[in-house]
Amino acid sequence: SMDYKLMFTHVQSQIAGSDWDVWRNGCIYAANMMQHTSSVDWSYGVFYTWSEGYNAAYLDGFYSGRRGAIRNIVEVLDRWKDDPNYANEYQYARVMKAFMFHRMTDLYGDVPYFEAGKATSGIGYPKYDTQEAIYDDLLKELDEVNTALSNPSSNNAIKTSDVIYQGDAGKWRRFADSLMLRLAMRVTKVAPDKAKTWATKALSIGLFANADD
Repeated sequence: SMDYKLMFTHVQSQIAGSDWDVWRNGCIYAANMMQHTSSVDWSYGVFYTWSEGYNAAYLDGFYSGRRGAIRNIVEVLDRWKDDPNYANEYQYARVMKAFMFHRMTDLYGDVPYFEAGKATSGIGYPKYDTQEAIYDDLLKELDEVNTALSNPSSNNAIKTSDVIYQGDAGKWRRFADSLMLRLAMRVTKVAPDKAKTWATKALSIGLFANADD
């Protein structure tokens, strides 16, 4: 009897940045390491001191515990995959998952991806996947989202539970394609031909046009 729209909303609140990952990864650790902020007596980051806890805050917050955004988005995807009433919403969830893992692999490199978030399916220790394999699958996912949302369902089951776009399929498609371009630009130095292919595709579809997007 779970209303998975609530879980969808929770994931949206997490990908926007929580007190845990933004504060611990960003403000305490990375901002000090880059000298955006500094201190004479706070060692973490300021003096390039390693801290497993602060460094792992984003990973810990998304993979585990009561926050568990990856677990939640995988659960939502499993529930909505073959439900015609949530045809559009399934695509929105794919975009959110891609956004999360794009950030995750950019921060940490190789991370669990294909088996991540599937503890309820018996995978308690997901294997690590290469960053290249993750990027390739993220681009594939976003391409499939674009195809699906080029002719979206007329249903809008999510409505106000979608606190980002209120179920606007056109804006979700632009989000997916803008993210596709961002991913393509990330690999220009290691795979220029691949980057050109995906960037050209993203540009041909339609990107963010203004702040409303």
